[in-house]
Amino acid sequence: MTPELQKDLDAVSIALVRPVALEGLPVEKATAEFRKRLQEMSRRHDHDLSPTQVSFLCTGFERWVPDYAKQWAAGYAKGYAEGYAKGRNKAILRVLKVRTVPVADSVRARIVACTDLDTLGRWLDRAVTATTTDDLFAAEPAAPV
Repeated sequence: MTPELQKDLDAVSIALVRPVALEGLPVEKATAEFRKRLQEMSRRHDHDLSPTQVSFLCTGFERWVPDYAKQWAAGYAKGYAEGYAKGRNKAILRVLKVRTVPVADSVRARIVACTDLDTLGRWLDRAVTATTTDDLFAAEPAAPV
């Protein structure tokens, strides 16, 4: 197998994991698409794969995809949640800045360190009307030192 074909094969494999992980595409359909793309790639690279090679690669793909899709989905969800939390962190600080509410370094650190979306949502709601950062944390437990 040529390096170019291997690169394309890897790209197609990874590309087909997303719909399995996030959209519920059945592995059988993903494997059928993989087989079709594998044959197209083989022709494009002037490297005919034997039926045995195609079957071997498809069987490996079928076995690999379910576990990898679960891992991929978990990583995607974690990354999405982290990104969403960072967006809320920034939004809170932006609202406080626009409203000219002074923010001490310790408060900024507490806001930036928070990853709980419910807590960040409460803080963002409060930031809209807060006149001090004490208003932001009203009825919140004190941050651990």
